[in-house]
Amino acid sequence: MKKRLYWVFGGLFALSLILAVTATDFYVSSPDLQCTNTNNITSNRCLDGANLSLNGVYGELWMINESGYTFSIAVSEVYYNLTILETDELEGFNNSNGTLTALHEGFYSGDFHISFSGQTGSTHGAAIMINGNRHNACYNQRKLGSSDVGNMGGTCIFELVKGDNITLGIDDDDATPNDISIITSNLNVVKIG
Repeated sequence: MKKRLYWVFGGLFALSLILAVTATDFYVSSPDLQCTNTNNITSNRCLDGANLSLNGVYGELWMINESGYTFSIAVSEVYYNLTILETDELEGFNNSNGTLTALHEGFYSGDFHISFSGQTGSTHGAAIMINGNRHNACYNQRKLGSSDVGNMGGTCIFELVKGDNITLGIDDDDATPNDISIITSNLNVVKIG
């Protein structure tokens, strides 16, 4: 009897539970899952003794500059991409100058944080940008106090197609733009479906 295994939003726990109760011969129907059978042939059919693996798609960009990196903002309410981010963890994305380019379509979870200082009373926003457009579900804003090191962050879910570009955008919401000094920043994107 053939049984079909489906990738379930909710993670590996649900996946391992399904594997524990299914028959020894089943099929997977997601490009993110594959079986390597005992004869080392990879396919969508999982035979008795097969190893099931998840092909993770993820990207992380980050920076740390304890003395502060001056980020120039020339025009108010215009987003500027943070381009000096480094990467250690990258699978299923290309990275160039702080831009993650998706190699797979699907639903993704995005997360960012940024800590910075700047002019007292200045208001700044940060957001995950998709193809140069602010993703409103992943936007945050902060007004700085005196000698403040502010922190902003956000988490959201969005859909990408192959070739979409993801960046971390920063703006100044004041009438007169003010530069900021960035201490740390991190942008994470993980395919969830």
